[in-house]
Amino acid sequence: MIDIIAIILLIIIIPIHIFPFSSIVSGVGLKNALADEAVRDRAKNPLYLIAYSLLLFAISYHSMYRFRLLLTEYLSSRRVERIITICCIVVGVLIFIYGIYTTILAYLRW
Repeated sequence: MIDIIAIILLIIIIPIHIFPFSSIVSGVGLKNALADEAVRDRAKNPLYLIAYSLLLFAISYHSMYRFRLLLTEYLSSRRVERIITICCIVVGVLIFIYGIYTTILAYLRW
């Protein structure tokens, strides 16, 4: 169930993430969207803080969940499956914590 929620979040939030870089949709273009001032403006925006946090959660969860399924499909021992599950949870949580830390740091600094 959480995997389906993560996929729905990805479908909704990826366009929000890509929008500033699209010349066709936003008219800004890649060069202007990556300018210091534009990056600072997005980092200060609470909507982007929430969107990036949700995007980070969805990508972290979905990728670790699918990676775990892939590995446990080939390594079918109960003990190995449990080790893989624990490792995926730890790696996913560490990725999420680091990503949230950098996102919040950017939000607070600018």
